[in-house]
Amino acid sequence: MIFQQGERDRGMNIKKLLAVGIILLFTGTVFTPSITASEPTSNQTVYYDENGTLSGYVKDTSMNPIEGARVRVYFHETYEENYTDSTGYYHVTNIPICWCLKNATASKEGYTTEWVLLAIGENTIYDFVLTLLGKTLYVGGSGAGNYTTIQSAIDDASDGDTVFVYSGIYYENVIISNSITLIGENRENTVIDGYKDTDPFYRAAIIINSDGVVIRDFTITNEDGRAAVYMRTFFGDAIISNNIISDAWNGIKMYVSKNNNISGNLFFDNWIGIVIETSEDNVVSDNTFVSNDFFGIQLLRSKNNVMSGNNISNNNWGISLSGSTDNTIEKNEISSNDEYGVIIGGFESVKNTISGNNIQDNKMGIKLYAGNNIISYNNIMENTKNAYFKAKGKSALTNKWIANYWGKPKILPQVIIGKGYVWSSFFIDWYYFTLFDFDWRPAREPYDI
Repeated sequence: MIFQQGERDRGMNIKKLLAVGIILLFTGTVFTPSITASEPTSNQTVYYDENGTLSGYVKDTSMNPIEGARVRVYFHETYEENYTDSTGYYHVTNIPICWCLKNATASKEGYTTEWVLLAIGENTIYDFVLTLLGKTLYVGGSGAGNYTTIQSAIDDASDGDTVFVYSGIYYENVIISNSITLIGENRENTVIDGYKDTDPFYRAAIIINSDGVVIRDFTITNEDGRAAVYMRTFFGDAIISNNIISDAWNGIKMYVSKNNNISGNLFFDNWIGIVIETSEDNVVSDNTFVSNDFFGIQLLRSKNNVMSGNNISNNNWGISLSGSTDNTIEKNEISSNDEYGVIIGGFESVKNTISGNNIQDNKMGIKLYAGNNIISYNNIMENTKNAYFKAKGKSALTNKWIANYWGKPKILPQVIIGKGYVWSSFFIDWYYFTLFDFDWRPAREPYDI
């Protein structure tokens, strides 16, 4: 067998790595590299019994106080809220202090809804500034001058206006091309059904063409259709919150869009809950993804997105990243998915962080097809197989596994078995070999997530 010198050296290095892995596995030798970052020890948790508060003022752009504004803080599939007094002051209490960012929103009918991600401490202070909106147009109900269709009200609305929709089922394909707020009377009984007899696959229940759109408190469905909500704006800046999104090919499809906030929604019985494609700087937080046929969340060629505090359970796959970089998956409940809890695919999927999640009871907890990712402080346990990696050449051993809990207390490092592969000019094919990676300091007890 003839190899070039570089191939011979790589082969020797691989053999050395394999030998070291086998020795460590069978002898129990522990090697602990120096770690200078501040990391939880195995008996630390990332969630505490103490509660924090968020307080401050809600004002308009002229710094006048807004009375009756609702400030809501989402966490762990629920929320706490408070309303402002005559001075614009609010005080939200009983917020669990944990190692994560929380989504806080301030809203009042007639004003823009503002949101921010905050690390909540014992006494956190934050002031909101809301922009006064224009007129309110009403759809349904019995009021004089109310519109009979959502689209007709949107067509008559201007930037900054609000379209309020009374309970009922609206069989429409709505197109939003201005910066409006679209509000349903309540999310259980205010339904936008995008199904049409003509070309349903190419339609969406709601198409967003404009930046700064707010949609909340609807059931949005599109059986056999392209999407329940399709976002094709560059800047985005949309807030989609507290909706039920179901029975669509894609619950939400986001394409070339950024700075959107998707929070507090229920996604179920879609083919895919959310698809984020060629998009960046979006936040997907405190949603529930359940019984979706394929993915709960799918990222394609996207970067700098945050998925935090979601419940992603009983789907086929939980979260999938492909060709995506610098994304954060944190503080999610990822459990009981038929295939993968988290899967990162494609050579380009690097510098992603999977941290502080509960990844449990999936067929495969985490599967990596790329290197240079960080997997830290998670509970990875009771999956049929907890973790596996398969990557090309030197990148196979560049992921960092840090202080995860693996289902039972461990003194020795946790071994993660995977595969590397290189191109063999001799076989004119890819050559695969077994490798061992390590979580050198696994946690000795589960994290409270």
